[in-house]
Amino acid sequence: MHSDSLYDGAKPTKSSKVHDSPPPSDALEIANARIGDLEQQIQDLHKFINAKGLTRTVPPSIQQHMNQQPNAAKILARQIHDAAAEVYERLSAKADRARKTGVTSDDLSASIMDFLDEVEVVRDLPGGVPLAFNLVMTLAEHSYGGLDGGGSGYGDRPSYPEVDRLISELAVERRQMEPSWNHEGALESMEYQNKYLREYGINGFCSASIKLLSGWEKAAPTVVDLTIIHESGRAPSPGEELSYCEAWLYR
Repeated sequence: MHSDSLYDGAKPTKSSKVHDSPPPSDALEIANARIGDLEQQIQDLHKFINAKGLTRTVPPSIQQHMNQQPNAAKILARQIHDAAAEVYERLSAKADRARKTGVTSDDLSASIMDFLDEVEVVRDLPGGVPLAFNLVMTLAEHSYGGLDGGGSGYGDRPSYPEVDRLISELAVERRQMEPSWNHEGALESMEYQNKYLREYGINGFCSASIKLLSGWEKAAPTVVDLTIIHESGRAPSPGEELSYCEAWLYR
């Protein structure tokens, strides 16, 4: 028996959705293009951070990535130098009027402590040892300011042992890397500052470093242990066990 039907013969089939997926080769090109865009954005971000002098203040994860760029040590050292100079100019102007402002060499000494930590970062970067040495020498000069206006302070100068330790360690490392390095200029600078500060009752400025470099004028020690200064920042007690380098400094 024939029955009326909307369909003649074939049964209806379910319609299927069509997904427009790019071929594998097109997907790879899209991914590569996106990677290229991201890399360009990172480069632009690095240029912006460098131009604004922000490398030293960005989050550690970003700074770690930026420290892999060419001349990273030089870029970071310059930014630390400029930031420290700005702090020094502000505080030294007040130290010149210490009797009125209350700002003394103690305050200038404390102000460079954070910068000394950053010097350690420069030190560990490729080519960073000479830059770190020059930088800490500059920070040493920024640690007291003018003293004629009564700014010699009260003896609370936390940076002095750290500056002395860093200069000594970096001098040893630099000499090992550059046997022909002329250290006489650094020695003369420290001796001059040490004498200047003694006139205002501030003793012991870079004394260990001066002793180390002065010894090089007479004989070149074979330095192995870089623990230049006793951890407490004081001279060792009689009979106290010393490393070779400490014995050289305190002999």
